[in-house]
Amino acid sequence: MKEYKSAAFTLMGRRTRNQDNFLLNGSFLDIKHSSDYTSSSGKLSGTFFAAVVDGNGTKDTGDAAARLVCEKFNKAAEGIDELNDLSEAKDLINGVLQEANEQMESIVENNPNSKMGAGAAVLVIYGGKTIYGNVGDCAVYLRRDGVMKKLTTDHTEGEELVARGALTPDMLKNHSSRTKVTRMIGYLSFGQKDIMQFYDTIDVQDGDVFVLASPGIVQFMEAEDIDKGLQTCVDVLKSAERVVKAAHADFESKDNITLLVTRINEEVDNVGSAKDRKAKPVRRGGGGVRLHTTVNIDPKVLLKIVYVAVIVLILGFSAIYLFTNYPKKGHISHINRDGQKWSDTQFDETSKSDGSISASDTGSED
Repeated sequence: MKEYKSAAFTLMGRRTRNQDNFLLNGSFLDIKHSSDYTSSSGKLSGTFFAAVVDGNGTKDTGDAAARLVCEKFNKAAEGIDELNDLSEAKDLINGVLQEANEQMESIVENNPNSKMGAGAAVLVIYGGKTIYGNVGDCAVYLRRDGVMKKLTTDHTEGEELVARGALTPDMLKNHSSRTKVTRMIGYLSFGQKDIMQFYDTIDVQDGDVFVLASPGIVQFMEAEDIDKGLQTCVDVLKSAERVVKAAHADFESKDNITLLVTRINEEVDNVGSAKDRKAKPVRRGGGGVRLHTTVNIDPKVLLKIVYVAVIVLILGFSAIYLFTNYPKKGHISHINRDGQKWSDTQFDETSKSDGSISASDTGSED
């Protein structure tokens, strides 16, 4: 029986509110949040259902749309066990998304100045096989045999231009159409039947690592960047958190950021080998994952180190100040004559031009 470890982490980032959400085996966010996380592990004896959702809309409708989609996904997850074949889950999921569309359309009709929609990425594992799909610019990745690859295609104007041969993938990286979404749950798909695009069903293998990501990662990090970030920590939740925070700090993501990671039958000790931790990530636009080690310092120890460093700096600057500002007195110049003692010397307090102080003798010369 295959086992899994999974975790999700979300961060508001540079936005004023977090309109991302996620679903992991029945758990999703039902309140407004700036950042949150969840984790799950166990045997793949039943249905494993995970999703990342990117809400879109006005101040209040974006996160409401993401939460509504998670509720519909959870409804679909509960019905998958009753299906005869995993492929039927595709119709089930698109069916609940049509329900979400109808509800969003009703909300928008009552609020003419608003819009409401969501992008999403879904992963379903059942009976040793998996189906995955996406809509909008949320994405699914798979790390297999040491290589992380993006399995889905973004529904954007840029990707459509690449498909038609009008742009190359390299040209797309800096093209203005790269982030213009053409397909979405809600206002961009009202009346459509197949809202989410699904891909070929694949067998799940030991060591597989599936990643679901919102646009805050997809549009700012390459697959290699995500993979290198995941190798910075053996704990699945901490590794997800580190990638999210790297997207924010190092890759300067300007969107909400959500990542969901699922490891299949993978021993923790095999993740984040010394070679992986030392490898520098692929960088783009000056960014990069700067966390290359699993060494963790106790905050209390770190605080003591800072205190000691501050004290050393203070003492050092004090010593330099005293050395450079201490009054400079002239030095005594004296040559004893035969039979003369220091007590026989009188000091002339008038300094010579070279800074020395002359001494006159009071003793007699034999």
